[in-house]
Order: sequence, then C-alpha cells, then structure tokens
Amino acid sequence: MKTELTAQLLEWEQKAQKRQLRRAEASGATVILNGKPMLNLASNNYLGLADDRRLIEAGCEAMRTYGAGAGASRLIVGNHPLYERAEAALKQWKKAEAALIFNSGYTANIGVLTALIGRDDLVFSMSGTMRV
Repeated sequence: MKTELTAQLLEWEQKAQKRQLRRAEASGATVILNGKPMLNLASNNYLGLADDRRLIEAGCEAMRTYGAGAGASRLIVGNHPLYERAEAALKQWKKAEAALIFNSGYTANIGVLTALIGRDDLVFSMSGTMRV
C-alpha cells in the first residue's frame, strides 16, 4: 500500500499535479506568492472589502446584535429577515426581478448550474490545476 501511494505521489509530482500548500501573505485584494504581488481572484476578498473599516464595524455590530454563529441552511431553519432585506436591496440596486444570496462561490455555482441545466444537458469544464 505504501509503495502504491509513493508511486502515485511521484506520478503527480512529475505531471505537476501534486498539490502543496504555499505560503501566501494577503493584504486586501492582493496576495504575495513567491515574492510577487498578485490580484487574489480566488478569495472572497477580491474587491478588498474585508479591510474596509466601515464593513468591519458593521460586522462587529451585527455580531453584537445577532451573535457569531452561522446557524444552518435557510431551507432547514428558516429565512432570517436580514436575508430578505439584503436580497431586496440587491434586487432594487440591480433593477432585477429577484435576488438570491449564496454563502459561497461553490454554493452559487451549484445553485446556478442545477437551475440552468437539465438531465440530458452536457457541461464542459476546465480541468487540471492552475499554477502560479
């Protein structure tokens, strides 16, 4: 078993598919990788808003009011009025028919894809690891 795992790791390494953690220093929407500053489009902070003092204070106030727990799925425990307010504001701002907030890019992709594709549809996706 150990020999098989070692062989698999070596194969991935030779194909440049072995994933390893790299040290990254984040600052706003920028991340420093291998000494190079890069725009971090892989995080939820690509606009640099996580460092905005107004948002930090609003987040602290929200936690003082509502707590820090994420709770559970809206479909399980119910829809909090704050979601309704935020979605109504987004709907008005974007002049859209409706708005729906997802908690991550992954869940947004799952929600959008399952809404748009059917049983017999075919989806093509880029595969492989993008390297910096």
